[in-house]
Amino acid sequence: MSPSSAPSRNLLPAIGALLLAASTLQFGSTLAAMTFDRVDPLGISAWRLWIAAIVLLVITRPKVHRWSRDQWLASVWLGLSLGAMNVTFYQAIERLPIGIAVSIEFLGPLTLSAVLSKRARDFIWIGLAFVAMVLLAVESFVGVSSLDPWGVVFALAAGACWALYIIAGTNAGAKIEGTGGLAMAFAVSAVAAVP
Repeated sequence: MSPSSAPSRNLLPAIGALLLAASTLQFGSTLAAMTFDRVDPLGISAWRLWIAAIVLLVITRPKVHRWSRDQWLASVWLGLSLGAMNVTFYQAIERLPIGIAVSIEFLGPLTLSAVLSKRARDFIWIGLAFVAMVLLAVESFVGVSSLDPWGVVFALAAGACWALYIIAGTNAGAKIEGTGGLAMAFAVSAVAAVP
């Protein structure tokens, strides 16, 4: 094996994990939206956050008693942004078609990418992502006569929370080794979703 082929081989599992995560996230959101006639969006958000928190805490068993104040704050910030992102997104998909809600929500991380980018090449990728987002929205707009204004507000809020989640995740990842920070973040978000 040549040295130049090693990095591309190492990328394959990461790309596969990314595609799987994106697919299951959208599939889970679609399933959740189908239950809104029995459980409201806030209830669905809380259930999903609690289930994820329990599973991750059991798997990772974070050593929180060894954490510093900065590590706790990083995990809490990540959890609050995660919870707010979930709650606002589910409020959005209750009021909007999921394709439109996702397209609007994606403006958050897309804007963050544009703000943080320093190379011209990055803007090509940002532009391609924007075109894909617009195409997804256009497809979803077909047959939609008007958009619920609160749905749009919630989708924009979810996008802003997604951008905050990215920043908080980077911060937590730098301060907390392993996945324990994410597990505790889900616990924080689950507790915050209860009220």
